Amino acid sequence: MKKLRISALILLCILALIYSILLQHFGYLTYLNSDMSSELALAKRQVETHSLIQMDWIYSTEIHSIHMNLFYAIAFLFTSNFEIVRIIGNTIGFLIAMLSLWFFGTSVGLSNAVSLLLCAMLPLSPGTLYAQNVTIGGYYIIHFPFAYFMTALWIHNSSSRKFTDYLFFVLCFLMGLLSVRYVLCFVIPMFFCAFLTYLQNESHSLIPDKNQSRTLIAFIFCICGYVVSEIVNPHLFLSGMGNADSFVFNPQDPSGTFQIMLTVLSDFLKLMGWRPETSFFSIAGLLNIAILGVLFIGIIIKIRAYRHPEWFTESELSILVLSDVAFFINLVCFLCIKGTYLNRYLIIALFYLLPALGILLKHEPYFRLKFFMVLLMTITTVGSSLLFFKTTYDQSQAYDPSEDALMETANVLLDNGYSFGYGTFWNTGIMQERTNGALSFSAVRPFDTETGAPCNRSLEPIRWLEPTDASSLDAAPGKTFLMLTQEEASELDEFLSFSGAPLLFANEQYQVYTFESSQSFWNTVYWSTMKLENASFRNGTFFMAPNGRMRVPTSWREAGDYMLTFTINQMTGTGGKARIYSTSNFTLIAETDITEEQNTLPFSLPYNDKYWMILFTTDSDTSLHFSNLSISKNR
Repeated sequence: MKKLRISALILLCILALIYSILLQHFGYLTYLNSDMSSELALAKRQVETHSLIQMDWIYSTEIHSIHMNLFYAIAFLFTSNFEIVRIIGNTIGFLIAMLSLWFFGTSVGLSNAVSLLLCAMLPLSPGTLYAQNVTIGGYYIIHFPFAYFMTALWIHNSSSRKFTDYLFFVLCFLMGLLSVRYVLCFVIPMFFCAFLTYLQNESHSLIPDKNQSRTLIAFIFCICGYVVSEIVNPHLFLSGMGNADSFVFNPQDPSGTFQIMLTVLSDFLKLMGWRPETSFFSIAGLLNIAILGVLFIGIIIKIRAYRHPEWFTESELSILVLSDVAFFINLVCFLCIKGTYLNRYLIIALFYLLPALGILLKHEPYFRLKFFMVLLMTITTVGSSLLFFKTTYDQSQAYDPSEDALMETANVLLDNGYSFGYGTFWNTGIMQERTNGALSFSAVRPFDTETGAPCNRSLEPIRWLEPTDASSLDAAPGKTFLMLTQEEASELDEFLSFSGAPLLFANEQYQVYTFESSQSFWNTVYWSTMKLENASFRNGTFFMAPNGRMRVPTSWREAGDYMLTFTINQMTGTGGKARIYSTSNFTLIAETDITEEQNTLPFSLPYNDKYWMILFTTDSDTSLHFSNLSISKNR
């Protein structure tokens, strides 16, 4: 019977994985976003460049060296279909996560059966919050094995095996090196639990015992890893750095603090499968009632557990405390540190909830409490997951390819021989994945220009989750394009008119404009932002009066040798100056006198500079007519 039960539970884990695979397939179009797509773009680039760690990639808030992109990269070795790659990578991640939870559960004293039952819950998705960020998006799947393997090694603190200790220390150092999330959500709570035990010891000595010393050493290793990442990463990678510098305390106003607490509570309910604005007697409404029942009974069981600590072993009690401390520390960060709360961050704060629940139910002596808790948990988890799957399936069946404006636009671009272009981030990443990488992009964003510029709004590179050379002046030597939504195009009507770029295609959602090259596109961007003083722009020509100034505001540009060229169609007076500045100190790096007819000004940027600037000035007796302004990069 025991073997049969274990076999049935293994089958349940397999069914849960199959559920996640089907959910990823049917929810692919519904929940896909550009953040998710960037992970696959990074993985594809790793395969193409044969790089285990991609050095020429602009990361977001952390370096993804050991992350889901490695699993996606493995999948790219066998297929070029992005959807299949995503499913394979996430499934591999879930398998490792489930193994780590099983290892953790058995390490803390749970039976194989209970541990497997908990494992089967990981791939299930009661609602959108978990599905989009874990099951389909794959954001935090990799965090499960790090959390559970590290904590399992911590629980083995009574072992005399030196190998376990060394592995524990190395893993904690690696976690500190990889992500501030690991430090905040897993290692600091572990250290805090050990510190609480140390404070409650009745000994008159200040020296911690062996287990507490071991935790302290692991914590120091973790902090050392984090310090190394803060020092080394800025010299090796773009972005994904300066986490500590970005922490700022919130202004503690009561209304704001209370609102965050309500938001966290609301998101916690949604994570369990809560569906707002549903009929009380509908299936979703009954599931909401079951969720409230789980919370009510769970609170009772937790209170009883803390009133009877003698029910638990030392390791089990440590996990119960750890689950509460991890949530409490994250809640304090949500309340006290500015900008640290997004609903998906709550998922990581609750990683220890499942094993803690298994421990509580294992020792709860009241059968009825245990029975109804298991019953309601089964109803909420399975029922909510199946209901969410049905909703996702219905959405996928309602999809009509002929009404897909994104793919219609992509097909027009591919049919016309385009492969690289520009657009806003939340559109470009999705299109890149939907075309299986046939179209690639550099993301730009609209911004308000300074008063007096030829256009009220223009574009600038965001340099976020893309190759480092994607926004280079020579990224596309041949034809390229700018893709905008209809709303974005309306906001940029002056810029589009200024550019003179032909409209290639438009449908009810997108507009696509063509440019001769990346150089042509970026030149249009620069001149559209020109700050004009005693100057004006009319019919494709810049006019400068005496004592005039035309300034291209500071912008990002990659290192290289460049040539600024322009034509003076008409000139009266003694002339003026063209100057190039670099660095935040506005160091003059190139200068030339403006003369009639053709002008050239070579300049070099020894390194990437986000402060370079162009300035044209005229003397007190000079007026000029500019045309054919261009910046070219010497390849």
